[in-house]
Amino acid sequence: MSNETATLSPFRVKFHPGFDALVGYHRIQRVPETEKKGRRHSSFVFVTLSGAKPSVLVDLSGVVKTNYKSSGAGGQHRNKTMTGVRLQHPSGLIVTNADTRSEKDNSEKAYAELRRRLVEDQQSKLHESARTAKNAQMSAESWTWTEWRDEVVERSTGRRAKMSRLLKGKGFESFN
Repeated sequence: MSNETATLSPFRVKFHPGFDALVGYHRIQRVPETEKKGRRHSSFVFVTLSGAKPSVLVDLSGVVKTNYKSSGAGGQHRNKTMTGVRLQHPSGLIVTNADTRSEKDNSEKAYAELRRRLVEDQQSKLHESARTAKNAQMSAESWTWTEWRDEVVERSTGRRAKMSRLLKGKGFESFN
């Protein structure tokens, strides 16, 4: 069993306005030219549509930055100066950093960590919504493409179309 992914550019999907109606499982039945006994071969394909991956934007407006006295190795300079940095995002996410004796370095590290966590959080939400959409499509219709009869049958409704027309990009409207 192989797993292949094909990506269509947006103009290609618009070229076939009914392409979204073909989401679901497809069984392709054919008799290969090399088959001497006329046996039928079946293949299965699952078609799903997904949009382009949205870019993740990080909004750092509203971040509250506070400095504090850090502790640990570094002596009196570190214990008496406000070099630790605490960032609180409006979403409630809090990041602290007191790795170095420099407030500037700690601030840069804290902002980098805050950005990383926000991007990770947004990507996980996008991934979850994409997975939910794909699962909804998995419960979609199923079709049988029969080469020797030149027909495509939607199994749930019994609608039929000529396979040769669909392969030429015509007749998609019959499945809408």
